[in-house]
Amino acid sequence: MRLRASFRTKLFLAFLGVSLLASAVLLHFAWRTARAAQLEALQTLLRTTVAAAAPEIDGDAHAALGPRLSPDILTDPGYLPLRRLAERLVRSNPKFKEVYTVDTVNGKGPGWGVLSLSQKDAEIGRPYDYGRFPGMVRGLVEQSVDDDIATDEYGPSLSGYAPIRDRSGHTVGFLGLDVDGSTVDAMRGRLLGLLAIGAVGCVVLAAALGMWFATRIHRPVRLLSAAMEKMAAGEHGTRVTWASGDEFEGLATGFNAMAAGLEERQRLKSALQVAMEIQQSLLPARPPRVEGIDLSGFSDYCDETGGDYYDYPPSWPVGAGLTALTVGDVTGHGIAAALMMSSARAAIRTQSDRAESPGALLELVNRHLARDATAGKFMTLFYGVLDRKAGTLRYSNAGQGGCFVVRGSTGAVEDLGAVGPPLGVIAGIPFPEASVSGLAAGDVIVLGTDGIWETADATGAMFGMERFQRLAREHAGKGADALAKAIRAATETFRGTGPQTDDVTLVVAKLDPSARAERP
Repeated sequence: MRLRASFRTKLFLAFLGVSLLASAVLLHFAWRTARAAQLEALQTLLRTTVAAAAPEIDGDAHAALGPRLSPDILTDPGYLPLRRLAERLVRSNPKFKEVYTVDTVNGKGPGWGVLSLSQKDAEIGRPYDYGRFPGMVRGLVEQSVDDDIATDEYGPSLSGYAPIRDRSGHTVGFLGLDVDGSTVDAMRGRLLGLLAIGAVGCVVLAAALGMWFATRIHRPVRLLSAAMEKMAAGEHGTRVTWASGDEFEGLATGFNAMAAGLEERQRLKSALQVAMEIQQSLLPARPPRVEGIDLSGFSDYCDETGGDYYDYPPSWPVGAGLTALTVGDVTGHGIAAALMMSSARAAIRTQSDRAESPGALLELVNRHLARDATAGKFMTLFYGVLDRKAGTLRYSNAGQGGCFVVRGSTGAVEDLGAVGPPLGVIAGIPFPEASVSGLAAGDVIVLGTDGIWETADATGAMFGMERFQRLAREHAGKGADALAKAIRAATETFRGTGPQTDDVTLVVAKLDPSARAERP
């Protein structure tokens, strides 16, 4: 499950979790260590006490009591020293519960003895199986204690043992001293309570430290996050200052560099938007209405600006009844291509009324572009003058492909091929003129740029000139606008979801007697 919380909260929870885990490990270690130390302290107390008390017992007298051991022996003068010793030991420390001795001389077999001294009077003289307790067995040789709480028929206890010896040094029994198991448990309970209080303190301290560290670490993250929100809101001048000498300072520096770059790109984008609007204003806003000619055209740029260009009347002062058509393509696309396209348009518009023919106009435009063009930049251009009454098209083509005529009556395609090199390469060269005659109603003049037939699909296959001309033939019976839209839609469908990599421009002029001119 994904935790939906702030970065600071996640940091806090992570730090708290690690702190709690570390605290649990430390507390477990402390519990084990303190418990062992507490047990060792009790064992030392028992060992030293029985070691001091056992030599006070007369071993010969203790062994002599064996045959007479019973509850009736309590009044025996030889038994009274044992009773007084037991009472003194119990009074010496509130932790001590019971003192007893076991006679091992008169037992019924190995590991068995007889209770000689017991604070439970009825138990005096009772056989006792001491062999089941390793501490008692060791107590016949030296001072010893139980490893932990042991349980017999009298209940749980922690005991210390010391040998009772006669005058000849033989062991005749052992002295036992008990600390009640409930006393040990109570001591452990108090220890556990103290550790629990410590654990709560650790949790509170861990929570406080976790919040402090999380807040401290989150501060630069929050600062960067707020700056990102401002950037997303369009405040591209936002900057972040964080001097810490660590990775967060590097992030702040990187953010500022990114913000500066984004701000610069935004300025360029705004400038490109203005350039696009200016360039779009250089293209016809809509096709003009010309007597007897149905016109349509479009230019789709792959960037904000491009190098494709097209135009048609009413701007051309080429004489009454004549219509000029032009399509051009500057190498590349973008700002450089747009600037050359704008320069060519200005030259065409200013020189068209001085040129006597399409070829002469291209010579003038070529001289202008060759003087200013940068290395590797040139422009292909088709310029033609259509006389609908005479049924002729005079043109000059400077390297522009994709120009042809579709005969409405037969569907035949006549290429309007290049008659000269591209513009802007070599100044002072002539541009020959060519013509098409016999144009009649239903004939269509199609002028396109290479962005049409070089459109690629996902596999890299090209749209192709053959497909371009076939579409023109198939839609030649429709209006100019319908034909242009059909070709545009076909290229978009062919390209699919892939990017448009070149400008696409098309001009269609159809001889249509029903077309009417605009009213002045």
